[in-house]
Amino acid sequence: MNKAFEALVYRAVVEGDAAETRDLLQRLDRAPPAAPSEPAADALRWSLRARLAMLAGDTAGAIDALRHSVARVQEPYTANYPLTALGPQRFLLARLLAARGDSAGAARWRRSFARSWSVADLFYFPALDSLGAGPLTRPRSQP
Repeated sequence: MNKAFEALVYRAVVEGDAAETRDLLQRLDRAPPAAPSEPAADALRWSLRARLAMLAGDTAGAIDALRHSVARVQEPYTANYPLTALGPQRFLLARLLAARGDSAGAARWRRSFARSWSVADLFYFPALDSLGAGPLTRPRSQP
């Protein structure tokens, strides 16, 4: 998957309008099929579906789509390719779950930022505190 295209999808997930989101989804659907062992295309597809659900006011549909999008985070690659950590999707999922009163689900995805190898996830720490449950302990280096 092209990293520049992934970046466009992540921006659309956070702030894209319906036309842009549909266009990216159509481009993704026209691309050659990815190998079953490659989760990026499905993660992006579900991420875009989540955005369309959010724009339609369907938070239950957005939560379902986001759960699909983050089901196979490519953790070994996140240190070198931070976008593969799906930070925007995990943060949005935690925020939606917290808003619906699912504190356990929100806490699970909130804690995922402390366990991630992606340096980009550090940018989420200030915002994670707004999801409740007190300050999130930052990971410490192991000797």
